[in-house]
Amino acid sequence: SPSVLVSTHFHGLVKQNLLPDTDHVEYLTMDTLRDGDELVFLYQLVPGLSDISYACHIAAGVGLPANIVQRAAEVSELIRANKLVGKIGGPGLKRQKEVCGAVVCKFLELDLDFDNIVSFLKDFVIPTVGEK
Repeated sequence: SPSVLVSTHFHGLVKQNLLPDTDHVEYLTMDTLRDGDELVFLYQLVPGLSDISYACHIAAGVGLPANIVQRAAEVSELIRANKLVGKIGGPGLKRQKEVCGAVVCKFLELDLDFDNIVSFLKDFVIPTVGEK
C-alpha cells in the first residue's frame, strides 16, 4: 500500500477527528526536550501527536522582539480557548491593509534559495510593526 506523509500545524485536524480512523494512518511527531523555558529539538520522529505549538519559542530564538512574541502567545491562547481576539492600538484598517500588502508583495519577490530571510524580517517586516 502507498505511504503518504502529511505534515501540519493544524492540531484541530486530529482533535476534531477530521482524519480517518484507520490502521493505515500512523501519527508521528518530532521529539523535543524541555527544561523550563529552554526547548531543544531532537530532530527525531517518535510515535504520537504534538498538542502544542512551538512557534513562539522559535520566534524568540530567531530574534523577533519580545513584545511581538508575547502578543503572538496571547493571541494563540485566545484562539485555543475559542475566545475573541481583540485589536490592540495601531494603524487604521486601511493603512494596516496597505502595510500588510507591501510586506506580502516584498516577500513574494524573495528568492528563498538565495535571499536572506532573517535580513528581510529585520530590515522590512519588523520596522512596520510599530507603524501608525
